[in-house]
Amino acid sequence: MIGVLNIIILFSLKNEPRSGYDLICIIHDKFNALISPGTVYPILTNLEKEGLIKGEPDINGRKKLYNLTRKGEKTLHSALVEYEEFASQIKLMCNSAH
Repeated sequence: MIGVLNIIILFSLKNEPRSGYDLICIIHDKFNALISPGTVYPILTNLEKEGLIKGEPDINGRKKLYNLTRKGEKTLHSALVEYEEFASQIKLMCNSAH
């Protein structure tokens, strides 16, 4: 099971390329969470090493934009299914505790 932050990053790259800074802002806006560059950039490096994303310089060469790869799309889909099943099991567990 891949981490929640990894899933959020992969999902955020699903429709368009984004920079690390863009991802930090998205995570803050959607989840009201302050994530440091020291957290995001190592994750991006690992996702790139795994072939799930590909980073390329923007037109100006000032920042790196990350894209989701085919392998990343498949991994994201599998992770979302896995988390959906996991959430269902937690709901069942909580409901049976009453």
